[in-house]
Amino acid sequence: MIPHKVNDYWLKVLKNNASVAMTITEKDEMVLKSCKRIEYEIHDTDEDFSIYFHFNENPYFTNNLLAKKFFVKDGVENILIPGTY
Repeated sequence: MIPHKVNDYWLKVLKNNASVAMTITEKDEMVLKSCKRIEYEIHDTDEDFSIYFHFNENPYFTNNLLAKKFFVKDGVENILIPGTY
């Protein structure tokens, strides 16, 4: 299956994960329909990571990339939200 050939691919993927699906709101669904790619990056510690959401042009925001960084310390998740870029 090729993601760019399936309508609303990332919305469907995320909604098929029970843990994630219960956090997706109706507003999120509208935005996620514009998501064209999701990537992740593991940082130097092998525990810290970033998730990157790439979007097509949409009426909800002007950024085409939204990023979220997660910092894990001693098995406890400490989340730093540095904004989007």
